[in-house]
Amino acid sequence: MERFLTFCLLILIAAGPGQAQLTTDQRLADFRNLADVYAKKYAFYEWKRDAIKFDALNLQPWLARVRSVQNDLDFYDLMAEYVASLNDAHDGYYLPSTFRATLGFTADLYDGKVLVDSVDRDRLAAADFPFEAGDEVVSVDGKSADALMDSFLKYSVAANTRSTRREAARLLSRRSQFYMPHAHEIGDTAAVAIKRQSGETATYNLPWKKDGTPVTALPGSPVVRTAPSQDRLARGTYPRLLPQVRNWMLPVLPSVLNIGARLPVFEMPADTFQRRLQTTDPIFSGILTVQALKIGYIRIPSFQLSFRQTDLIKREIAFYKDNSDGLILDLMRNPGGSPCQAEELLSYIMPNPFRVITQELRVNWTDVLDYMDELDYGRQFGYSDDEIAQLDMTLAAIQKAIAEQRPRTEPLPICGSTLQRDPATDRTGANIAYTKPVMLLTDEFSASAAEVFAAAFQDNGRGKIFGWRTMGAGGGVTDFDAGVYTEGSVSVTISAGNRKAPVKTSDFPESPYIENIGVRPDIELDYMTKDNLLNKGKAFVEAFGNAVVEHVKASK
Repeated sequence: MERFLTFCLLILIAAGPGQAQLTTDQRLADFRNLADVYAKKYAFYEWKRDAIKFDALNLQPWLARVRSVQNDLDFYDLMAEYVASLNDAHDGYYLPSTFRATLGFTADLYDGKVLVDSVDRDRLAAADFPFEAGDEVVSVDGKSADALMDSFLKYSVAANTRSTRREAARLLSRRSQFYMPHAHEIGDTAAVAIKRQSGETATYNLPWKKDGTPVTALPGSPVVRTAPSQDRLARGTYPRLLPQVRNWMLPVLPSVLNIGARLPVFEMPADTFQRRLQTTDPIFSGILTVQALKIGYIRIPSFQLSFRQTDLIKREIAFYKDNSDGLILDLMRNPGGSPCQAEELLSYIMPNPFRVITQELRVNWTDVLDYMDELDYGRQFGYSDDEIAQLDMTLAAIQKAIAEQRPRTEPLPICGSTLQRDPATDRTGANIAYTKPVMLLTDEFSASAAEVFAAAFQDNGRGKIFGWRTMGAGGGVTDFDAGVYTEGSVSVTISAGNRKAPVKTSDFPESPYIENIGVRPDIELDYMTKDNLLNKGKAFVEAFGNAVVEHVKASK
């Protein structure tokens, strides 16, 4: 009898992992853990509750759905949907998966239609797959492009409706299980119906190129009733606090053309544009001649710039100071990075002292201990005076907010201890900032630190912004573990970026936040047209060239 019971016990032990599904209690524990992270760390809880009418702490409907899910992948999908409901471009739920698949072409929304905008001819030979940029994607595997985009919206959240839908269009031909739980559930080929510009519609069987390892189910584990949240940036690692609040970068790079790229999405005209730097240089710069005026142009691809890139931009601005009538800085499809780099480059185009963008921090009691620890470490191991001053200021603001029972601090500097920054100077102390008219180019994929740059530029009345509204990704972001059973992670916005004064728009309550609202251009023009796609942005370039000339003339 004893040997029989031992045999049965061994069978039960062996069977546990083989079930490969979490229990309901484990799913509930991980979902509550995810919600706990947002309750303690998320800066925009009140804004999302009031402005977009989503209460992240109203868990009853979500817990009911957790109890009803049938498998682990559907539970992953529910976790992703919960985070997506915040409509926050910095926040996403991510799976421990490396699986991705592509079809060899990309598509985006132009004039409201899903058009092909690139084809990889190394994979899809023109003789076999003759569709090209400008052709319309009608359906994939029998499902309309619009219906598929609707189903993909929760995997492509980008803070505003247009950016989100554009990124959903990119997912028609690109799948990643890192943020799409069922991404691997595709065949070896996809039947893609494409309407050619001639009016004919044809269906092409395109091969999926697959890489990485997908998650299909999770191993069973002994059940516990609670799962404490775990900050990925463990206490005791330094420096960590300032890098967290200074990380204004989209956690997953969007897949739109030329995102974060050295070259602009449009082509500069060969007859009126003189390129300055070499093709091997990491920055694109040149002079555009419009109506006999010399307009400097610099592309700023991101604010994760190397020293070489930053140095080149500064040198180009210095050159244009004496060799141009005006300057264009291109922030289109700039996914952000360091707001401190943004402030530094602003000082080279701001001839007068300027007010910086600030941020409110969500406060917890452990923040007091963390800032005390880092202050002690910084004083002992040589942090700069400005870093010490910022840590000291932040600690005092957190203590004050806790004493006054407020969820966030007052607005604080992101990259220093003062709300004002001076223009750039040379070694002698002479002001070297660019003094002539400046225009920025933005679009709905100008995000995060790029919005710090654009907002400060506009708040201080430095010049005109041309193009489309920015994304609306307005805060510092960091990663947290999002459950011990699912082993997923979540990126969370831990600070709320503030402008100089509240902004009033037709689609959101009046607010100083960059989040969701974005930075609105002074001169609005949409790049996303079929004409710009087919003609490499010729009309768009002509329009911003004429606009900057008018800006220069009006400034005299």
